[in-house]
Amino acid sequence: MVSRHDDLDTQPAQPIGSVDALDEDLLRVKDVANLLGVHPNTVRIWTERGVLRSYRVGPRRDRRIPLAAVRLLLQLENR
Repeated sequence: MVSRHDDLDTQPAQPIGSVDALDEDLLRVKDVANLLGVHPNTVRIWTERGVLRSYRVGPRRDRRIPLAAVRLLLQLENR
């Protein structure tokens, strides 16, 4: 579920503050969708709109979402 990547091509979709992606726990889109109870396409839309910070990694440019960003979204949602 949570994965670390040493070979990240770190280009944040929406940078929020200073982030070192190599030190973060990163989740795949489907894992975030399962945690939040939404469709994976919803997670993709949220990353495009800047609701969730994400990184594009690897040759396929897959999205990875920091666990901290998911926690922040959950905290904001529960206010």
